[in-house]
Amino acid sequence: MWAVHEVATRNDIKTLRGLLDADPGLLEAEQWVNRRGPLTTACGNGCVEAATLLLDRGAGIDEKDWNGHTPLTEACRGGHVGVVSLVLARGADPSVRTSDTRFTALMKASSCHWPPSDHVAVLCLLLKDGRVPVDAQDLRRETALHI
Repeated sequence: MWAVHEVATRNDIKTLRGLLDADPGLLEAEQWVNRRGPLTTACGNGCVEAATLLLDRGAGIDEKDWNGHTPLTEACRGGHVGVVSLVLARGADPSVRTSDTRFTALMKASSCHWPPSDHVAVLCLLLKDGRVPVDAQDLRRETALHI
């Protein structure tokens, strides 16, 4: 029933491509499985190839889940450098805030260090991008530097 999400999470490109070729409407039909789109799921799991395919097939770069998390914020949470680089290059907006904590992508990357991955490289990518609001404050009035 949630095939696109499942194969995107596994980064199973062959199956994902086959599913979307057979029924292009699946991307739209599965948009809100577990209250998030398949692109956000793929990005949160560090699946660069699946994220690329989903973007190529029209997934929304700044889609928000039920807490306002985007593909970029979820990739930052996981410290997934390749996915962060991909979505930034495709135009993801690093100033978008989550609705639950009002975190930006920079704040999300600053706050998460588990599982161990390359959050420092993610922070560098975000800062190098130049569109990141470095002085933005969350609900507690803290910036990424505080976090």
